[in-house]
Amino acid sequence: MFGWGKCTRGETKMPRYSYNSKTERTLCQWAQLAVEQKKFLVYRVNLDKFEGSPLSRCRAEDVLNECDVFPTNLIDIKQVSLRRHDDRHMSIRKSHEHTFGEVALVLEVPPQNILGVIPRGFSCSPIYFFNDYQSPYRLTQLDWFKLLKKYRVLVTPDKILRNHKYHNEVLVVGRPSLEINALKTRRIKVVGIICTREHVSDGLKDGSATRMAILSRLCKINPSLSVTVV
Repeated sequence: MFGWGKCTRGETKMPRYSYNSKTERTLCQWAQLAVEQKKFLVYRVNLDKFEGSPLSRCRAEDVLNECDVFPTNLIDIKQVSLRRHDDRHMSIRKSHEHTFGEVALVLEVPPQNILGVIPRGFSCSPIYFFNDYQSPYRLTQLDWFKLLKKYRVLVTPDKILRNHKYHNEVLVVGRPSLEINALKTRRIKVVGIICTREHVSDGLKDGSATRMAILSRLCKINPSLSVTVV
């Protein structure tokens, strides 16, 4: 238990992220991701809808930090599930839960920006909130409060990867300076680009190399980001 209000050496012990002890413990585990560098939150880039999207014109970090809420996936870099972009044997739902697709942005998300996940069994899927599963979507104020009250389930990273009760879709707050728990949200950092070997090989085999050209444009718009192939 956390001893809120107890003094240590003359100072009041304050929580790092939340005055709710359960929320505090959970968010402290999310903070370990940045320390361990083994699991990462990533934002999938939809190459089929890249043209005309904000990511085709602006820095990825600026785009995501203008979003109220957007979906991310938690990946273990050692256990990344690969999927070819033309693989149709896997259902859309299953592929969404077990892979980041072809290309994704690797993020550093402050723990206080993490809203939680959508539990299985809900009649309303995450796609409903965002209109397009792959693209950030600005919620109305009414949708914002509905999301917070009804659909947020805050769990530890291990429960997302090991427990089939939850979808591997972590909702995070993009906009800084919003009060969610004990602290205001901060800017999210985009620290890299990750893509599958199958994406690279398929792109090179493609005579037009269209998909590889999109990846090149993404890198050109974000020159500070290195690309990791897994």
